[in-house]
Amino acid sequence: MVPVKSAQKSPWSQHAKQWSLVGSPLRPCAEDSNLYWNLIGDLIAGLAAPQVLLLGVTPELALLPWPGTSQLTAVDMNQSMIDRVWPASDLSCDGEALCAKWQQLPLASDSVDIVVGDGPINVLPDSSEYKTVIDELHRALRANGRLVLRFFASPDGQENMEQVRAALDTGRIGSMHALKWRIAMALQTSIADGVAVSGIRDCLNDWMPDRQAAADRLDWPVEAINTIDAYKGSTVTYTFPTLTEIEAAISGRFQIDRICYPCYELGERCPVIRFDRIP
Repeated sequence: MVPVKSAQKSPWSQHAKQWSLVGSPLRPCAEDSNLYWNLIGDLIAGLAAPQVLLLGVTPELALLPWPGTSQLTAVDMNQSMIDRVWPASDLSCDGEALCAKWQQLPLASDSVDIVVGDGPINVLPDSSEYKTVIDELHRALRANGRLVLRFFASPDGQENMEQVRAALDTGRIGSMHALKWRIAMALQTSIADGVAVSGIRDCLNDWMPDRQAAADRLDWPVEAINTIDAYKGSTVTYTFPTLTEIEAAISGRFQIDRICYPCYELGERCPVIRFDRIP
């Protein structure tokens, strides 16, 4: 699901093993799936044989109600995610999953009608990678193509670590998965540097030295808390751009057509955005 530099130790092999334990907002839910379909359904209806590119192997996107005449191609950097998560037998159309980098898509130019992805920009190691991936998507998409991505977007007024800890201690964070992203966004100083995922785990370990006790106090499954161990020893960094930074990154290649915000916890930081391709 994540294109990472080969020298990095990726957490995605471990994520593949525990995918069923990952929840919203990290993993898309039914509300997200509906938002995606609302943003692409009109274009799909006008295509005889839609050519669809999925960035990653996110099952919730692979299993959207693609017409039987569609060709779905998923591109993921991590073979473990393909082996463990790609729902090949449940697809509604022909599909394949390729292990390759998004920076070098194994697709012909002007060959794709629709690109969808869940947080693909966020898992790039730093903002210097944005342009390369955006240029590749622009190359692969046809002139009237559509790009629909969910982003994990930092708020314009950055939350600090003290605010996150206070929210946790007063019961204002509803899940382990929302906590991960709030910590990550608070730790990030810039998208040029990103945030090391190992730092998210270090922070959580400081705050929850006894995970079972924390799980009991917060009424969270301890198994959900333990998903943070996918970040142990990882050298990967993620990035969390603001909406303004997203607009700057796509400038000249795409333009925002529509933004939809889900209603779940942290939904205001998880917009699903439809982009039109600029010729």
